[in-house]
Amino acid sequence: MGEDFTLYRGESGTPYLVDSRCAHRGVQLSVGRVDGEEIACLYHGWKYTGQGQCVEQPRELEVQFASRVKIRGYRTRDYHGLVFAYLGEARRLSFPYFWCWKARALLRRGPTAVAAI
Repeated sequence: MGEDFTLYRGESGTPYLVDSRCAHRGVQLSVGRVDGEEIACLYHGWKYTGQGQCVEQPRELEVQFASRVKIRGYRTRDYHGLVFAYLGEARRLSFPYFWCWKARALLRRGPTAVAAI
């Protein structure tokens, strides 16, 4: 679809999907560092929650500026080792379960990917 994202797991193992770049200088967040459940840009250290809200801006003069900065964050679901993301508006949706996902034996982990057998 021509869009780039950053997918990361917080220290709890929860997957998060956010925009690919930091709002400050456009540096790719995929090279950032995970700090708890948040991701920090490697360039200037701006830190974002898994929902895309900026929560920390080191060395910024205005303390409340971080609360006005946000990148897009998307809802995710971790299911049998696969990460699903909903890219639509943030309304309440139920996660669809398909019959083929119910049995864990249907999913086999390969060296680099998950494949259905």
